[in-house]
Amino acid sequence: MPLWKKMLLLNFSENIASEMVAIDGLHNGWRHLVLPIAHTDELVMDAVLAASALHLSTDDDDATGNHMTPQMARRYSSMRLQQHPSSDSLYARAIKSLLHRRDLAASSALHQSFALLAILILLVAVMVSGSEDSSILLRMLHSAFEAIGGEDGLGTGALAEFMIRQIHKMRVYAAPFISEENGFQALSSQCQAEQVFECLNYCSQQRPDAAAAAPFIMSLVRQAHDIYLRQAVPLPSASDSTTLVQRFKRTLESFPHDLPGEQVLVWATFIAASDCVLDEHKAFFEDVFLRYFVRSGFRNVLRGLDQLRKIWARRSAGGGTRWTSVLPQAGVFVM
Repeated sequence: MPLWKKMLLLNFSENIASEMVAIDGLHNGWRHLVLPIAHTDELVMDAVLAASALHLSTDDDDATGNHMTPQMARRYSSMRLQQHPSSDSLYARAIKSLLHRRDLAASSALHQSFALLAILILLVAVMVSGSEDSSILLRMLHSAFEAIGGEDGLGTGALAEFMIRQIHKMRVYAAPFISEENGFQALSSQCQAEQVFECLNYCSQQRPDAAAAAPFIMSLVRQAHDIYLRQAVPLPSASDSTTLVQRFKRTLESFPHDLPGEQVLVWATFIAASDCVLDEHKAFFEDVFLRYFVRSGFRNVLRGLDQLRKIWARRSAGGGTRWTSVLPQAGVFVM
């Protein structure tokens, strides 16, 4: 295996997989399931390489190099000295490989699972890049999941359970970015709204030493649900809006710095920040989003911040448009 591939796999393991779960460890399927499978399946390998290359690539317009640790910067510099495909070509190759497997009905159960896994990884890739392909990949995820028979079609085992947890979480978090109707249906359904915690609960069970983070994360996500639903229903109250945002801000500020989990609060923070009216709240959430980006290097965080500024400007200009109706226009999946 060429050195550039090894570097991309290492970057995925160290700097992407850890961002996808609240509590990292040997239970992290993004590392301990995805990477071994990548060594046996070309499509999964293509998706992993694409996500990692996009994470390491730099863009002068958004100064993404600022998120790199010295170790990451050295790896990226070493890669640039080698002959290797560009991040865009690796992403295009992964999409092409996925399209070659679109006839899932004619595939074995194993290849069906790997195709679904590749779509999940490519969704991570578009979060990393801030691409507008998220809506396409979300539709592909839904179609593929239905084509193989849903949860029953996935069967049992560690990989099936991992993918079900990720699909449940992504479907709920993606709903507000698909349409206001989808967002309202997902977040007002107790069953669906609770599915976002399956991954967190699993992590807490595997790492009870870090489980103290779970109540904070659950509280913030549930508060974000309430904020969204109050905006999506007719005639939202401005006073309620400010009170709920202030409560979210206080809870986020109280999150213990010695506990893991802040990396899974991007979606909840974005939803809460969308409802900002006060300048002090806007300034607070701008700082939080910049901190999130410096930690992760995921460009969807910067795209999310741009969208927040547009929402705030639109609300300041008046007109009464609900920001929940505007989110689908963003073309980005903020999670």
